Amino acid sequence: MLLGYVLASKIKNKEYIFKTVIFLGLLLSVIHISKILFSLITTGIFEITYLRYIGGKDNFLLLIACTLLVLNKKDKYFTISFRYKKLTYLILATSFIFYFSRTMVVAFLILLLASKGYTKITKKAIIIGFSIMIGILVFYKALFSFDIERGASGLEGFLYKLKIAPSEIFTTDVNMDDASERWDHWRAYEAKRAFETMRAEKSITPFIIGMGSGSLIDLGFVAPLGNEHMQYIPKIHNGYAYVFFKTGIIGISLYLLFLLNLYLQSYIRSRNDKLKFINNYISGIAIFYLFTSFIISGIFNPKDVVSIFLGALLFLQLHYNKIA
Repeated sequence: MLLGYVLASKIKNKEYIFKTVIFLGLLLSVIHISKILFSLITTGIFEITYLRYIGGKDNFLLLIACTLLVLNKKDKYFTISFRYKKLTYLILATSFIFYFSRTMVVAFLILLLASKGYTKITKKAIIIGFSIMIGILVFYKALFSFDIERGASGLEGFLYKLKIAPSEIFTTDVNMDDASERWDHWRAYEAKRAFETMRAEKSITPFIIGMGSGSLIDLGFVAPLGNEHMQYIPKIHNGYAYVFFKTGIIGISLYLLFLLNLYLQSYIRSRNDKLKFINNYISGIAIFYLFTSFIISGIFNPKDVVSIFLGALLFLQLHYNKIA
C-alpha cells in the first residue's frame, strides 16, 4: 500500500496510473496466452489443473485492468486511447477465461458492482443483491443435480471446482485417510488445525493476543505441500483464521475495522465524478478482501498486487479531494 501511495505521488499525470495498469495487464495477458498455447501445441493436454500449473492460478492485475476497461467504456473516469481496442478486449478476456479462477470471476463482479455504487445499502442495492443471491442458489441447485467427476478436464473440471467451493472453505468434518476428500476440503482443514493448535496451549492468552508472528500451525500429519513435506506450517489459506492464530481477537478486530473503514469510503458524498469512482472502487476492494480472506489470505497474500493499487487509489483520493 505504501509503495502504491508513493509511486502515485511521483506521477505527474494521474490518469497515467490507470493506463499503466491496463497496459501491464495486456502485457501479462499476452505472456499468459502464449504459455497456454505453447503447452496445448506441445502436449495437447486440456486439463484445467495442468493449464493452471502452466499459466498460473490467478492474476489480479489483469482483474483490475479488465474492470477499469469495462467501467471506462461507458463512464469516462479517465481518458485512454490506443489502437486495436477490440483486439485488446479479446486478449484480456481470453487470458481472464484461461485462468479458470473462481476467485477472479467473483472478484470481477464485486469490483464492478462496487464501482457503480451498488454495494452501498440502498433499496436498489438490496434488490440487486437479493437477485444475485437467488441466481447463485439456482445455479448451485442445478450444479448439484449433475454428476460431475473429480479430475474431469475442460469445462466439466471447472464446474467441479465451483461445485465444491463452499464445502472447501467451511466443511471441516472430513476423512483424512481419503486423499481426494482431504484435498477438496483442505482450506477448512487448515483453519480447523489452527484453532486446535491454539487450544492445545490450554490458555486463554493465545485467543486474546495470538500465538505470535513466528508461530507454526500443526497439521497433525506430514503433508505433501508443493515440493516439500511439512507438518508445521507458518501460513494458511483462510485469512481470518490466519490473523486470529497470529494476533488473536485484538488482531482480527483491527483487521475488520480496517476493512470496514475502506468500505465506508463509498458513503462519502462528492460532486467530483472521479473522486466518487475512486471512493467506490476503494469500497469494492474492501469487499474483495472480505471475500478473498476466506480463500487466499486476503491482504496477507504475499503475491497480492491489489494492495499496491489500493495505495495508489488512497493517494488519488487525497489528490482529488484537494482540487475538488
